[in-house]
Formats: sequence, structure tokens, C-alpha cells
Amino acid sequence: MTKSDTGRKARQNGRAFEQAIARDLRAWLGPEWSVVRNPPDVQGGKDGRAGEFNATWVGSPHCLHCDAVIPLDAKWPWMGTCSREAGHQRSVDFMEQEHPICYELKRVAAFKTDQLWKHGVSAAFRGFWSQAVEQAEAVGKHPWLVLREPPRGPVLLVMRSAHFVRLMTASGYPAFCRLTLDVGVHTLVVLPWSAFLEAVPASALWELS
Repeated sequence: MTKSDTGRKARQNGRAFEQAIARDLRAWLGPEWSVVRNPPDVQGGKDGRAGEFNATWVGSPHCLHCDAVIPLDAKWPWMGTCSREAGHQRSVDFMEQEHPICYELKRVAAFKTDQLWKHGVSAAFRGFWSQAVEQAEAVGKHPWLVLREPPRGPVLLVMRSAHFVRLMTASGYPAFCRLTLDVGVHTLVVLPWSAFLEAVPASALWELS
């Protein structure tokens, strides 16, 4: 296999990884969210977008008292009232807020899963996390790093420990196998991606808003 073939296959595998994570996010967030891949030229924070995906609310606001859908006034959307019950003012639903997470994905041979347990934080891992933080800070969001050792390593999620604690509090403290790492001034938590999505409801994200 030539270098060109190797590079092409790596890009194809990376794209397949991105698509798989996007599907996971759509299933986790639900049909009222749109998850679209950001073009490479805006992933650093251009046009208010950063990271791998742009998650946008596309659902309808509803009354938090009785779940009736509330039509929005084009000029003053926050002043809508419930059509079912007089006096029910439209409350701001968490789902109508801006998505608080900026996602950075890595599926590269430079990352080895066992490095985290045997040798601590590698230079490659520090670089991945620094990129995730830089992109998130550019748009005022929280960094999440999703990474995988090719070809079939476990998919791992990395976030700040303080954010993990807040999500666990909101989710009733589900049990996780996890690893804690100190990187710079922050303590990070590494945990299985699929187990996290299964145990933590997307509504818990708004503990980070």
C-alpha cells in the first residue's frame, strides 16, 4: 500500500468515526436537535462555530406547566403564552438554550489507550486536550474530547472533573469506570463514551449552562 493509499484510508476511517459520533449525539439529544459537522475552516471559532459539530435547537418551545406548544411572536419570542391554559406564561425550556459543549474528535495512531494507565499523560494527549480547550474558549463553551485508538480501541470521553461532578449530581450518580488525570491546572476525567450516553440524560447538560 502506498503512502497515498494509507493517507486516504486514514481519512476515510476518520470520517466514519465522525459520522458514528454524530449519530450517537443525535440519538442522545433527540429529534429536536440538529447535529451538523463544521467545515474545517470554522472549527477554530470562526462564525461562532467551533469544534467538530454544531448542535442547534430545531424544536418547538412548550409550556413547562402543561407541555402545550406555544407559538412564538416574531418580535418578542420570550413573551409567548400558553394557548391551553390562560395565565400560563412560557418558561424558557433548557432545550431552547444554546448547546453548551464544544466537541473535538481524535482517531489517530498517535494516541494509545494504554498510555493513560501505564505512563500518564502523553504529549499527544496534551496536544489534543489543548486544541479542544482552545476551540471551546473561542465560542464560550465547555470542551469535550472524544478519542479512539485505531483501529478498534474503546471510544473515550474526556472532560473537566468539575463538569463531571455536576453532571453526576444531576443524573443521580450513575456508576462509571473512569480515570482521573491532572493536565495543567485542570483535573480531567476519562470515561467510556457509550456508557456515559446511556447513563446520563442530555437534560443534565444544562447544569453546565
